[in-house]
Order: sequence, then structure tokens, then C-alpha cells
Amino acid sequence: MFRKIILAATPGEQGLCAADMAFSLAARANARLIVFHACCLPSSWWGKKRPAAMCGEMEQVLADMKQSFQDKASGTADVSFQVVPGQPPEEILKLAGQERADLIVMGPHARDADREGSALVYRLIGSTAEKVSRQASCPVMIVSRRPPETGPKMSRILLATDFSSPSENALRYACMLAGAYDAELHVFHVINVAGYSPVQEQPCPDIEVLIAEAKDRMRRRYGHLLGRVRTVFESWEGTPPVEILKYARWNDVGCIVMAHHSSDKGPERTLIGSTAAYVALTPSCPTVLINYKVPLCPAA
Repeated sequence: MFRKIILAATPGEQGLCAADMAFSLAARANARLIVFHACCLPSSWWGKKRPAAMCGEMEQVLADMKQSFQDKASGTADVSFQVVPGQPPEEILKLAGQERADLIVMGPHARDADREGSALVYRLIGSTAEKVSRQASCPVMIVSRRPPETGPKMSRILLATDFSSPSENALRYACMLAGAYDAELHVFHVINVAGYSPVQEQPCPDIEVLIAEAKDRMRRRYGHLLGRVRTVFESWEGTPPVEILKYARWNDVGCIVMAHHSSDKGPERTLIGSTAAYVALTPSCPTVLINYKVPLCPAA
């Protein structure tokens, strides 16, 4: 499964959610875990990391982080801690590249995430989670809820697909997770009928026909990649992010895996209307995002 995991650690409840998941995954996979934190520098110190490091701030943060995770670390065979000065997205991506990490685990890290009434998409645009998941060369797991004390419930893995090429790679990673946890894989496609109207020139076609076609397409396109993984194919109509979250809740899904349709476009253009962004930021089960830079995962 995963051999090297980076936990992008932050203080607060969301940081603890991600930490619980990262330590649990590392223990199960016998993976090396790097607990990492980047301290933002004041704007007056941009480009001048030495004064920030000399003041002892890094050493104090490192000591506090080790103490905070002491109990969790005792159950993990290979864990290390790193604190550096710098901007979190850039430093996380740099470390992931240097270490050739297999997975980054982090909280939503959403800007103004706790501000009541803040629009969902604007909470993600410019956030650490958005920048890392868009640019990382490995899967990024975003965790917004703490797993049970007995460990994450991974009896069902959900792959949300739109039949794109990135979705096929996401399916491969979902198969890997399902195999590692002996989980049932649910492959789900939402038929987006937002553009149809029975009173306009584009009436909605027969939904039952579309559902049957989608299930048949999933079997034909993905069947050869599934190996011995127990698989359920499902499809229905609706608004994709809402229906994905609803499916996960109704079926007690332990993890959602999705393609992040990212590019070098500005984050506003990439994220507005992005199903992956809405699903990942909404409090639910962990969401693993696979962008176009992530290497092809071997088939099950």
C-alpha cells in the first residue's frame, strides 16, 4: 500500500482529525510517517529564513509537536518530525517531492474555514489544501472528521467517476485501498441533469435508460482493472457533489476517492464548479484526491 506518508500537521481539531488518520494508516501499512509543519513567516521576513530560525521558534514548535503526538507516535514503528519556516503549500510540496512520498494526509486547511456563512468555494480557493491537492505528485487525503477510536472504518471505499482519464487512475488507487483493507469497492456515477428541463427544448431523457447505460459503461471500462476486488456499480441522477456525499452517508463509506481535474489554470477557474473541491471540504469521510500529476497506480 503506502510506504511513506507525510502528515501536514496543524494545531486544532482539524489537525487532530488528519493526525489520527495518518498514524492509523502508517501503523497498518508499516509505513514511514513524517509529521511535518511549516511555520508561516511574517511578510517582513520573506526571503529571510535565518532570523526566524535563530529566534528559537522552530525548536519550540518542534518540541510542542513531538509532545502533542507522543502517545500516537509510540504505536508507529518509523516516525519522524520536521518543522521548517516558510509557506505551508510550497514546503509540503517540496518535502513530498524530496521524499517521494506515496501519500499526503492533511486537514482542510481552509482559509476562513470557521467563519460562519463563508462561501464554500471561497474557503477553498487559496487554501493550503487546494494548492497541495492541485500540485502534488502523489495522492492527497483530506480529513475533516476524526476516525473512530478503533481505527478508520474502511469496509467500503467509494470511487466517484465521470469516466475521464484521471478518474481511471483514481479507480486504480481505490482498488489498492480496497485490497489493503479487504473492503468492498463502490463505483458510482452521477448523471448530471442540470441542463435538462421538461418544459424547455431539451427535455430530460429516460433516466432509467441513462442509469443502465452508465452501469454498463462502468463494467466495460473498469472491469479489467478490478482484479478480485468485490465491486458494486451504481448510478443515479442529480447534482454530482451532493449525490456523492449522500451516497457515502447512506452506505457508510469509509473513504471517497476522486480525480481532481486540476491544471495550471488559476484556482478560481479550476475550483468554481469543481465536484472534488466541494466533496473534499464538506465534513464527511476522508477524501483522496488524485490529480493529473500523480503517477499511474498498478492495476489490482
